[in-house]
Amino acid sequence: MTDAFRPAGGERNVAPLPVEQRFATDFDLWAIVVGISAYRDEGLNLAWARRDAEKLAELIQTPSGGGFKPEHIRLLVDAQATTAAITSALRSFLQKPKPEDMVLLYFACHGSPDPVRPNVTYLYTHDTDRKNVSGTALPMREINMSLQENLAAEKVVIIADTCHSASIADVDGVRGGGNDAEVVNTYLEKVSRAHGGVALLTSARANETAREDERWDGGHGVFTHFLLRGLQGEADGYRRPKDGIVSVGELFEYVRDNVQRETDDQQHPVIGPALFDADLPMAVSGGVDAREHVELARRLLVLGHRLDERDRYLAAAREYSAAIRLSRLAGAALPEAMLGLGRALLAADDAAGCVAAVQPLIADPLPAGGEEALLLRGVGRAKLGDVQGAKASLEQFVAASPEHEYADFARSYLTRPQQGPGHRFALLIGIDEYSYPNLANLSGCVNDVAIMERVLSSLAGADPDETVVLTNASATRAGIAAAFANLAERAAPTDTVLVQFSGHSLPDSVQNRAERGDLYLFMHDTVDAGSGVSASELHAWLQAIRSRHTTIVLDTHPHRAFLELAEREGDYRVLLASDSAQMAFETSVEFDGRLVTAGSFTTALAGELQESDPVTLTFGGLLDGVIRRLAVGGPQPESPADPDVAPSEISSLIPVLIGDRDDLVFGESDIHLWAFDFALRRTYPRETVERLRARRRRVPRGLTDALPSIEVSFARAFIERGAIEDARSVLETVATRDGPHAIEAVRLLAAAQLGGSRLRDAPTTLRVLADRIERADLRAALTEQAAQLEHTRRRALLVGIELYENGELAGVKGALNDVRLIRKALQEHCGFADDDITVLQNRKATRAAIVESFRQLADAARTEPALFYFAGNGSNDRDGIPTLVSTDGRLGEVYDIRVDELASMAKAADAANLVSIVDASFIRYLGAGGYRSVPTDLRERRPDRQRGFFDTALSGLVSVVSRLVPSLSLGKRDLAVSQLRIGSVTIYDRQAIEVSWRVAQGNLPTDPKPGAQGSLTRQLTRALTRGNAHSYRGWVESARAESVSDPLVFAEEELLDEPVFENHRVRESARTVLRKLDAEPIAEAVTILRRLIDEREKRGDWDPAGRLDLGIAWAAAGDHAASIDVLERAVSLYRDPTIMMREREHDPRADARLREAHYQLGRVLYESGTDFTKAVSELDKAAAMDPHDARARYYLGQAIRQMVERETLAKATTALIEYLQMGAPLGDEDGVREFLGSRAAPTSSSETLEPPG
Repeated sequence: MTDAFRPAGGERNVAPLPVEQRFATDFDLWAIVVGISAYRDEGLNLAWARRDAEKLAELIQTPSGGGFKPEHIRLLVDAQATTAAITSALRSFLQKPKPEDMVLLYFACHGSPDPVRPNVTYLYTHDTDRKNVSGTALPMREINMSLQENLAAEKVVIIADTCHSASIADVDGVRGGGNDAEVVNTYLEKVSRAHGGVALLTSARANETAREDERWDGGHGVFTHFLLRGLQGEADGYRRPKDGIVSVGELFEYVRDNVQRETDDQQHPVIGPALFDADLPMAVSGGVDAREHVELARRLLVLGHRLDERDRYLAAAREYSAAIRLSRLAGAALPEAMLGLGRALLAADDAAGCVAAVQPLIADPLPAGGEEALLLRGVGRAKLGDVQGAKASLEQFVAASPEHEYADFARSYLTRPQQGPGHRFALLIGIDEYSYPNLANLSGCVNDVAIMERVLSSLAGADPDETVVLTNASATRAGIAAAFANLAERAAPTDTVLVQFSGHSLPDSVQNRAERGDLYLFMHDTVDAGSGVSASELHAWLQAIRSRHTTIVLDTHPHRAFLELAEREGDYRVLLASDSAQMAFETSVEFDGRLVTAGSFTTALAGELQESDPVTLTFGGLLDGVIRRLAVGGPQPESPADPDVAPSEISSLIPVLIGDRDDLVFGESDIHLWAFDFALRRTYPRETVERLRARRRRVPRGLTDALPSIEVSFARAFIERGAIEDARSVLETVATRDGPHAIEAVRLLAAAQLGGSRLRDAPTTLRVLADRIERADLRAALTEQAAQLEHTRRRALLVGIELYENGELAGVKGALNDVRLIRKALQEHCGFADDDITVLQNRKATRAAIVESFRQLADAARTEPALFYFAGNGSNDRDGIPTLVSTDGRLGEVYDIRVDELASMAKAADAANLVSIVDASFIRYLGAGGYRSVPTDLRERRPDRQRGFFDTALSGLVSVVSRLVPSLSLGKRDLAVSQLRIGSVTIYDRQAIEVSWRVAQGNLPTDPKPGAQGSLTRQLTRALTRGNAHSYRGWVESARAESVSDPLVFAEEELLDEPVFENHRVRESARTVLRKLDAEPIAEAVTILRRLIDEREKRGDWDPAGRLDLGIAWAAAGDHAASIDVLERAVSLYRDPTIMMREREHDPRADARLREAHYQLGRVLYESGTDFTKAVSELDKAAAMDPHDARARYYLGQAIRQMVERETLAKATTALIEYLQMGAPLGDEDGVREFLGSRAAPTSSSETLEPPG
């Protein structure tokens, strides 16, 4: 023990206590934590001081980090840390601790003597003026005075990372030390001696620099980096026996030695000379391994919420359990591990396990972490159906922690209306006999009703008097309408309503559906469309029922219009016998001692209802059970309703559910428990936009106010589904609230604004986010991006040519007027300034002027939005390449401007923000006219004119891909996408493109429509002036609606939904920062897992389970190559008999993890497109190991599809390309080209795309 740690005698000579007594509950812990990165004087700014302080404040609030109460911590960062605020904290806040309490003072900022009076030392606060240090900074004597005069507590720890004079000395890049460090250290040593027994640690000696860098845990000073790691458990047992407690002595020596080693002896923290209690406990560790497991488990739980996979929750639970075991070995409890285990098990749907995990934390008085244990126990009991136990726990929770983020949620649960179970209404309709002679009678529909009536009457809570049965002659349109009206009148919101229909319907497969409107169900008296029930009528009848729990069972054919209505607007659930690719059918079943015909779906449904618990049965459980009955050992079909359906197809019929799988079949699900789970989710694979909207409507307003995180989850789900405006409307309120989810809410709002129609609001939101995040590099990036978006400058080059100097070239009508129209629209509706619009008309629009102006525009488009517009004649050169004709075109050596020339210039300039509109035609025909086109220029260009983008070898039709635009054969070569796209987005008149193609086939229209001239421009400008140009897709679709000209857009798919004439590069840069913020927990999981795997491998533990987790984390982080490499290693380790035998000895789920490794490897191989054949192999193994793993079967089916399509279609594509190259002697050239255009894949990132039409 060093002299500094020797007990001083008297009241401070305290012998170490046993572990279980070391964190006694009869004293409190207090802290003032100061961190200043952003100074009012920007020349003083530091990179990581604020993050240092915030991380320390966050850590000491954790149960194992000391359990400081939030109200006992005064955290002052950046603009909060003024001289007045720190003085107030020292004078007033420090009066609160009692003599037996402990106080921590932490400063991460500049410290320096007064340049005028060097004998006076100051802390540089946020508002320090270097020209007036004595009048604006905080004198360090203020600390001494506060300890002497204001503080009664006898246990004081001062930690100062204040050796930051580099900025003061105008030297960038390091936290400086120099003589300032010596002065600061000397003064603080005097303070520690004066107060007696103060434990002091400073970051550097005299003449040293205090290092800081991003490599230290994403951005910290090296001093605070090891301070945090020491408090997290690594200092436990440093030069002493490990006992589960991090003491002051252990912490100080650990930090000092590790900083020296990490900096190669360039920085030496200094331990104060005053005697103090070296055994004073600072944190409960349970050992570094336990802390490491907790940190990993926390991030794996985040990953679980991102993937919504039970195995990931169980992986987090495994790590929490390991942390608990290790902490017990060290002799110290680790409360956050117990809480984390409860959260993980609750997410994994193990409510009983959750209750058991947190129970040890619930005692009187409550230990640290006990409040949240009450919350988790309450939710767990509620999920187990113990309502009274849940209420008791939640009442205790609210009383113990009234300001907790979930306190309002608990209050809402406790005060929700208590209503008994409502009535159960049933309307059962079965029609075998029909009046209409063209409808064949059926034989099983009435039996369906009888079977369902029997089953429903046998269930607890059934009310036979509320069941209405309509069969055959009673099932008329009027009778059924009246029955629905009765339900609408009588059913209350808390009642349960079940409607079943078995009978004829008009399936989607029937031809000439347009003649019958949206007719769906046939009644007994149906004779035409007017006497049947339409999809919209059925939907309206169901919507009119006030019950929040209405379900319709349809044992008939599907109808797309009805399903779309139900999905988009329905406040009811649908159980349908089959999907739109299948037909319903009947089977034979025993009923009342005899063999009868009934619907196969109804039979399976009734069997599952009869054998299930009606109290806990969910729609998901019901659907899964019905599918199993139909697929395995279920009734065999007697005869399909469609004679074209083969028996093998019938056995694979899959019923459809529209609604929430987690809803109860008989009764309302607990909306509070659903909200609790949904608020934690971060992936939504089953949700549609319509279903999300319906869900949100059903959540009571008071509950969303009590649980703001549910709105964050809704917003994330809307963004995931592309419903940007829905997300924005949700977030604009919740993003203004404080709380644990505030940063996520602001980040999501920024993402929504960047991707939606409210881009103008994004800069403000980006700045708010920048102020809240820790990483200085990301803060700076967001601030810069906000400024760029706020001051966007838009440029345009408008070319209009009506008159040509070459008298052989026909003039163009309306081109100058088109320029005027587009210019006005840009100025009035798109934010273009007149000074930023260059106009070249007629004589000014020479080839040289156009090319040079375009070059300047392309250069600007690298960083600013830009538009190139051309209205005039188009043509082709002798190679069939589209060209634009300048006013001096074809005079002497003046050649047309090839489209590929402009495309090449834009690409060379990296013109990411360039949009082009070409209102010209490219007709390779000597006598063409009326299409803004002149005959082909048959002259051979000089060699220097022939070098261009087209002169690289083209890959034929395979590189010419669009769903609806086949290869455009304009002569000797086929147009690739990149040759038609000038910049990031290019818009043509489809007729200008397609006529070119038809001309190449000798099929020129003889009577071009005069009105076609300029129609593209007029339609696009009208769409702009009407405000219908929020995105390129919306702009083109709005323009297309006029049906004069048909705009055709060439762009990357993701750009089609971008806002028009905005800075796409800056927006994408901002999105990249947002994605980094979102991925931080996953990146941290990768870092921890890699470190743990390396450590275990050194001990001879190959850790296949850790590699499995790492592979999944890599995939979530987007690094598929790293993921595949690690997952392949995990599979090979599990496949090793020796390793597997050892794994089974200590891991009961080892075999399940092998299956999971096969599945995850197959999934990543498929999703990355790396190797479909190997993906099939891995997924096939996973499916064989668990026949009930639906995920493996989904990806297996998709991987097989891709494998077969890629191999088969590649051969087909090659053969058909060769057929065309041989002259297509058998004809059908159009059909072949259409197939190739729809099937082939692009060879680069440039694609030919067309807006939906």
